[in-house]
Amino acid sequence: MRKILLLTLVSVAFVFSSEDVCARSWRINSSTEAKADFTSLSDALKSLEVFNGDTLYLDAGCFVSGCSITKSVTIIGTGFNLAGSPVKEAVIGSTLTMKTADVKVEGCVINGGVSLEDEAKNVTFERCRILGSVYSLRTATIKEGPIKILSCFIGGGISQYFTGNNFVISNNIIRGKLSNLNSATITNNVIVYDGDDSKTDYALVNITNSNISNNIIINTNTKYSVNTDQTVFYYKNNTIQDTTPEYNNSIVRNVLSTAAEYAFPNYPDNKFIGAALEDVFVMEGGIDAIYELKEGSPALGYGTNGYDCGIFSGPYPFVLSGRPRLVPYIYEATIPNQSTDGKLNITLKIKSQNE
Repeated sequence: MRKILLLTLVSVAFVFSSEDVCARSWRINSSTEAKADFTSLSDALKSLEVFNGDTLYLDAGCFVSGCSITKSVTIIGTGFNLAGSPVKEAVIGSTLTMKTADVKVEGCVINGGVSLEDEAKNVTFERCRILGSVYSLRTATIKEGPIKILSCFIGGGISQYFTGNNFVISNNIIRGKLSNLNSATITNNVIVYDGDDSKTDYALVNITNSNISNNIIINTNTKYSVNTDQTVFYYKNNTIQDTTPEYNNSIVRNVLSTAAEYAFPNYPDNKFIGAALEDVFVMEGGIDAIYELKEGSPALGYGTNGYDCGIFSGPYPFVLSGRPRLVPYIYEATIPNQSTDGKLNITLKIKSQNE
């Protein structure tokens, strides 16, 4: 009873936060006891009552399956890494497939990846935790309307099967490689790549006509080989593969694990310092807080226009725990074990994520 009441109060707050009085809002919760509008994303998208422009709110603590997104909707969860909070994560348990334009997904945990089809245009993922990769299958090219990935925590990489256009990849933590991107904006990310045993394995591969700036890119592979002159070559030196003029990339003000002796001659305005994680970040706290810059970090103030490199500066500053913008959330709840005069007196403290 207490759990259902708490979920209902959170959901009511979500509904009243809707900014568009014309579009409608719908609750989704996989538990029938919650008495939400729908028990799954797929049921909501199949419903004749749900239209383009509507908002689907995932109840706190709910677990729903992934599906194909076939309507231009906004999907909002509760954030991620919410340990210790009275509000629990809303989890999408498998891959989301984007099959339409004008979709936004914010504040969700996605246990699978994100698959982009040809119809995926003007799609935004913001403040989400995506445990897999963001990728396209077959011949999806994303030529119209950008794919925006903003302030997310991505456990895999971002890739196009064929070279894709119009990606905006900003202020994300990415634990994988970026590959086959054209005309992309790649800025203020933390890219940590574990690499493999190959000298040809880079964190950024087949990137063309793109802006690569204000990032911290670290290949953490510590294996090495011995060159013919008996010098040691660490695989962690491999950060950006496409550094010759023919790729037409702008590579400016990045902090890299590439050592100085392997600096890119065509792009001298980068820090080639062989950086390790502990050289740059505090490495303490939650899964996202560890990437705050430490005192004396080479990334402090090094970005363009006076920005820091990394996720907490730049156009879409990272918000810890990925709480959705302008959505109220409970940060403290006092729920007694016993009722008084037949009433259960609950005290809730509620905030709104205003930035």
